[in-house]
Amino acid sequence: MKKFAENPIAGQTGANAIGAGELHMRLARCCDPGIGFSAGPICQTHSSPFPAEHQAVASAAETRRIDFFNGRHHARLALEAVGCSARPIPRLPDRQPMWPSGFIGSISHSKSTCVALAAARAHVAAIGVDVEGISPRLNTVRSKTLHPLERTVRPESDAAYNTAVFSAKEAFFKAYFPMTEHFLGFQDAVVRFHEGTERFDISIVNPAVPALFGRRQFDGMTLICKGEVVSVLWIATNDGPQRVPKPGRPDSVNGQTDLPSEPI
Repeated sequence: MKKFAENPIAGQTGANAIGAGELHMRLARCCDPGIGFSAGPICQTHSSPFPAEHQAVASAAETRRIDFFNGRHHARLALEAVGCSARPIPRLPDRQPMWPSGFIGSISHSKSTCVALAAARAHVAAIGVDVEGISPRLNTVRSKTLHPLERTVRPESDAAYNTAVFSAKEAFFKAYFPMTEHFLGFQDAVVRFHEGTERFDISIVNPAVPALFGRRQFDGMTLICKGEVVSVLWIATNDGPQRVPKPGRPDSVNGQTDLPSEPI
């Protein structure tokens, strides 16, 4: 029998998924069986039972420590939902989470919400999640974050659309980088939302950028919930061969498009 996380917004898809709240229900609807997830509001009191995680943020500002511990808390619940017992998720030298052997995951947080996904590597080769508060500030940087093709779809003032494109790209970049160790720019990919659904596809349009598993187009889901955008994307193991990790680099990694100044 599979074990599910004892958390109000954590679980796994399928008839046995447990949880409450709009975000849980929508994650449960969009995530395939075998994808564990956990999400919830940023909690000021989350900590960690593992010294390695405390050491990772020993010199970080308090706000970054709170974000880090929330991320690890939800990551463990997502891992528990796919059968991985609680264990530390330390930080690699490049600040990416080091996932337990045999598992893969992704963590994201906005100012108010934290979301984590996890899966067994036997089922999922790459995975990414991103959460963003809908903000008009992204309207002012639209020329940098949106490809010219994306700018023709909605007016410049559409903060929800601008945020959704940004979020979808961030989720894909998190899945892409650990497999290729290549940083993507916002102009390297184009997002297209499927009208009337929560689905999007993202295409690598820069021919100088490496493909991922021999592919240049991928599908994901974007959810808009209570003023925030959550984007999720994963690539099943049978959709492409796994990357062979470089010597000395663990295979259980997921990261971000830019190395953050503080750990996620």
